[in-house]
Amino acid sequence: MPINPSPAVLRANRLLWHLARRPAESYSISELARMTGIPRASCDSVLQALADCGLVVRREPELRYALGDFCIALGDAAREANPVLHAAGREAEELARRLSACV
Repeated sequence: MPINPSPAVLRANRLLWHLARRPAESYSISELARMTGIPRASCDSVLQALADCGLVVRREPELRYALGDFCIALGDAAREANPVLHAAGREAEELARRLSACV
């Protein structure tokens, strides 16, 4: 019998993907609930958990949410774990140095 994924984890994923599509933006709980189709109460509790982990940040006093700094650490770890991305990063840095450009 297959194991079903946790609904809370699926909701967290939807929220993070939505925030990642526009990383410079911040959103209220109501806006995120409406845009993702997640009930507001569920959205609130998932965002609180994500904020506790550093995956989102709650901006005061307007109570808006945006991606948190811990997402950088996760991205860096994913890059290190993937040999192709890791090698491409090294090559891009070398190319940038040789061309005195941003790659």
